[in-house]
Amino acid sequence: MKLLLMTLLISTPAIAKSKFWASFGSEKKNLKVIQSGFINENCEKCQAKGLLSKSASLKKENIKLKNPYAVACSKLNGKVRIAKLYSGHSQSFCFMPDNSFVSTNLLSFKVED
Repeated sequence: MKLLLMTLLISTPAIAKSKFWASFGSEKKNLKVIQSGFINENCEKCQAKGLLSKSASLKKENIKLKNPYAVACSKLNGKVRIAKLYSGHSQSFCFMPDNSFVSTNLLSFKVED
């Protein structure tokens, strides 16, 4: 019994190191989990990481929109793209000019009158 268990453990691939990815049309990109969202896997000093410390100013009427985070993205000089996640769900991402990206739900904004 011990031999069988050890054989199973050795031959079973490691599940703990799972990959997260998003599909942007025919383009597939790897993701890294941060806070409660995603950032592109190879982002160390990329523009998208800089967005996490910035805040966009939005007018009250923008808050009534379906996705005020998309408005925040464009105010921070990004472009919103929708992707299909590894899980099958859709999520919006804010792409920066250097092609780095972050989940829009990680963006901050403040409301002005």
